[in-house]
Amino acid sequence: MNVNTTVRNLLVIAAAVGLVTVAGCGGNSRPPRFAASGRVSLDGQPLSNAEIVFEPRDSQGLVAVASVANGEFRWTEETGPTAGDFNVRINPLAMDEDEALRMVSSGKRQRLELIAVPVAYQRPGQLEATVSSDGPNEFNFELTSRPKR
Repeated sequence: MNVNTTVRNLLVIAAAVGLVTVAGCGGNSRPPRFAASGRVSLDGQPLSNAEIVFEPRDSQGLVAVASVANGEFRWTEETGPTAGDFNVRINPLAMDEDEALRMVSSGKRQRLELIAVPVAYQRPGQLEATVSSDGPNEFNFELTSRPKR
């Protein structure tokens, strides 16, 4: 093998790597996300200290999670769900470890605020939503202490 053949082979390999690299950088292959918002109530009262999770019912969508405060949640186009059908879960936000340790080590008796989101709403299947690429994507979830089965 002479120097010309080696140089030619290296150039071919470099060109091939360059083409693969450029082809792989063709843009964002993720599906677009959409702004969405809504309300969550439990027995007619706005829910707080919770999170809402939209889980796609197919493998094409992306999961979206938002905090629920004063009964409201909101996603932007950067953080929102993709278009499609979703199972919706609503989970109470637990006290974090540092907060619990501060409470216990203070020696004071303090009342714990219990957020009682029924377990049925914390699992997929009880609540559903469809996100549209045309919008508006506004959702209202009225939870009850005794959900339908």
